[in-house]
Amino acid sequence: MVKHKDRIFLYICNSILCCFVMKKKYITYVILGLIVVIGLFAATWYRYTSTVYVATNVEVSNDTTIHFFTKNYINRYLSYNKISLINKQRRDISTNEIEKTLNQHPYIKQSFCNFSWSGELCIKIVQKIPVIRIHQEKKQDYYLDKEGYLIPVLPEALARVCVVTGDIKDSLPKYSSISILALEDSIKDKTLLDDICKIGEYLQKDAFLQAQIGQIVITPKQEIVAIPTIGEHIIVLGNAEDIQEKMFNLKAFYKEGINKVGWNYYKVINVNYKNQIVCTKINDIYGF
Repeated sequence: MVKHKDRIFLYICNSILCCFVMKKKYITYVILGLIVVIGLFAATWYRYTSTVYVATNVEVSNDTTIHFFTKNYINRYLSYNKISLINKQRRDISTNEIEKTLNQHPYIKQSFCNFSWSGELCIKIVQKIPVIRIHQEKKQDYYLDKEGYLIPVLPEALARVCVVTGDIKDSLPKYSSISILALEDSIKDKTLLDDICKIGEYLQKDAFLQAQIGQIVITPKQEIVAIPTIGEHIIVLGNAEDIQEKMFNLKAFYKEGINKVGWNYYKVINVNYKNQIVCTKINDIYGF
């Protein structure tokens, strides 16, 4: 009976000792966890209060021929708009204010600004893509982007796109913040700028036509005529209706027709008719 009591006593003592050891380990784990949390908080606070000298990472999306949104350009632009990143602590830098300022740039569609875990100021820019350039006598040139917004021509941002000249009727300054594609039909019909925008966007998607069509002219009758870079002919488009079909027929004609008779055989190539191309020979014009 005594031995049995001794065994019970020893079992109880052993259980108490195990609990104490486990409790000690638990306390150790809790202390280690607190140290890790405090360390992470300290690191985060350091990054939050650390000094940021310049925007060190600038990413520009959209494939375009204009490349001038560099780290230096962004810092100069922000500085010009009274947002300096020199010797500034992270807590004193407003990413929302930076985004708002960048979004006012005429070539920026949208911007995103945030801090990386390492404290680096990261800026991502979605750039507007010019598809065509409008030139008018005694007026300032401007671009149209693929969504129909007007973009001023800047000396440091020249795009290699088709130029539109001729009898362009517009009163565009008051529409400068609105896409021309969103204007009323009566205004679209008057300016033809929505047609011009659609043609410019199509040319951007086709390397051959982009290289071949160097200029577009709006006639006094408000017809759209393209001037090629190779050949003595003109291309009558009429308007942008069924532009994909018109351009497909034009490319086929270049391949199957002009290549056989020569690039200077025709004076006028008219693709404004449904399912056909009407051509005028140079000899027919001059009576040879």
